[in-house]
Amino acid sequence: MRKELVHSLILAIAFLSGCSVFQKGEPAVGTDAPAPPDYDPAFVVESQDYHERQDMRLRAQMSRLDMTDPGSINVQMHPIYADSVFLTDFPADRWCVVRNYYTGDTVDFTPTVKQVYNRETLDIAIVMDHSGSMGDSRARTVQRAVAEFVKSKRPQDRVALVSYDNRIVTDSELSTDSESLLARIKHDGLTRFGGMTAVHDAIGQAMQLLQSDQSDNRKVVIVFTDGLDNSSVASPDSIIGLAQSYNIPVCAADFGYNVDTASLQTIAARTGGVYHHLYYTNEFSKVFDDVYFRLNNYYEFTFNPVTYGKQTLVLDVCDKLGGVVMTDTVHFDNTPQPGVVVLLPVLFELNSSNVDRRSRKIVERVYAILSAQPDLKIEIRGHTDASNRSGKEDYNMVLSRKRAESVKEILVDLGIDQQRITAAGFGATRPVADNLTAENRAKNRRTEFVLLRD
Repeated sequence: MRKELVHSLILAIAFLSGCSVFQKGEPAVGTDAPAPPDYDPAFVVESQDYHERQDMRLRAQMSRLDMTDPGSINVQMHPIYADSVFLTDFPADRWCVVRNYYTGDTVDFTPTVKQVYNRETLDIAIVMDHSGSMGDSRARTVQRAVAEFVKSKRPQDRVALVSYDNRIVTDSELSTDSESLLARIKHDGLTRFGGMTAVHDAIGQAMQLLQSDQSDNRKVVIVFTDGLDNSSVASPDSIIGLAQSYNIPVCAADFGYNVDTASLQTIAARTGGVYHHLYYTNEFSKVFDDVYFRLNNYYEFTFNPVTYGKQTLVLDVCDKLGGVVMTDTVHFDNTPQPGVVVLLPVLFELNSSNVDRRSRKIVERVYAILSAQPDLKIEIRGHTDASNRSGKEDYNMVLSRKRAESVKEILVDLGIDQQRITAAGFGATRPVADNLTAENRAKNRRTEFVLLRD
C-alpha cells in the first residue's frame, strides 16, 4: 500500500511539473514587515574551540530530530556563541540532562553525546520559490543567495537547482561543477514565473530528482518559500511519507507573515531537517549558509522514546558546578506513518501474556492515535526468542499470539472497535538478531505494530 501511494504521488508530481497551464499570479508582498519583538535568530557560519568565557553569550539548539525510526530518535545539537559561532570540543559533561515529557509523565536521562564532522558527500536539491508574492526584487535576492551558496560549497558536494511557482522547473541536474551551476542560475527575478505557489509538489519533485540518481551520497532538500501552498497536488503528509521512504531530510526556510509555518516546520521535523522562519530579506543568504553548516557540523545523541505521539524534549546545558546556564525545548510528534512497522515497548510478566501494569500508558498512547484518526487500523505483532523450556513445539507461537491479543484487549477496553485491530503471533520465526546471546534474545522478544489506512 505504501509503495503504491508513493508511486501515485510521483506520477502526480511528474504530471504537474510538465504541465504548462497558466494560473494567475499572486500579488507581490511589499517591503519587509517588522519582526515580532521576541524574534532572535541564530545563523551559524563559523566554528571556534570552546572557552569558559563564552558561557555568557551561549545558546544551545536542538537543530534536527531524525525520526526515520520513530522508536529511536537521533538528536543533533549546536552550542552557539554570539549567534553565529559553532563551538567545537564542547565538554561532554556540560550536556547535563534531557527531559522527555509526554501525557503528564517525564523521563530524565543524561545523554551520551558525540561530536560529528560530516565528511560524507552531499547531494543537495535547492528548491526556490518564484511565486508572484515574492516580487521581482526578492526573487533576485534568493537567486543571488543561491549563487553565493554554490560558490562556497565543498568541491565534492553535488547541487541540483529547482525553481517553482505553480509550475516546477529543474534548472540544473546534480552537479559538482560550480561554474556550470552558476551559469544555470537565472538572475532574472520573476521573468519566467510569478504564478501561484506549489511548494509541496516542488519538494516532491526535488526528492524524485535526488532519488533517481543511484549514488550512495547523503541526499538533502533545502526549500525556501514566502507563502501559503495554494496549488499542490501533494499533501504535507504525503511529502513526509515520501521523504521517509527515501530517507531524505527536508530542510526548510519560510519568510514573512503570509506563510503556514506549521506545515514546513512539521515536514522538516518529521523528516530530520533543519527549520528556520525568517522576517528580513537580508537573511536569505545567511539561512542557506547556516543550513549547510549545520548539516556538516553538530553534536548528536540517540534516545528511545517510551511511547509515540506528541511529546516535548528539553535539553539543559550546565556550568562546571552543575547549574543550568541554557535550556532548549523542542516539540515533536513521532506518530508512525501508515505502513511503517515500529516497536511497541510493552513489558509482559515472565512466560505470560499479561501486560505489565507499567506498560498500560504506552498502550494508551496508541489508543490516542487511533482515537484521533478513525480511518486508521492497526496490526499488532508478537514475537519471541528461540528459547523453549516447555517441551511444546508451538509454545512460542501461542505465547506471541496471546501477547498480541492482550494488547488488543486493552485497546478494545479503551474504546477502539475490535474490527480495526488485528493481532498476530510469529513466535521465533522473524528474529531481528541471532539467539546466541542474552542481549540478542532480548531484542527478539518484542511486540510491534503497524498502522494501516482504510
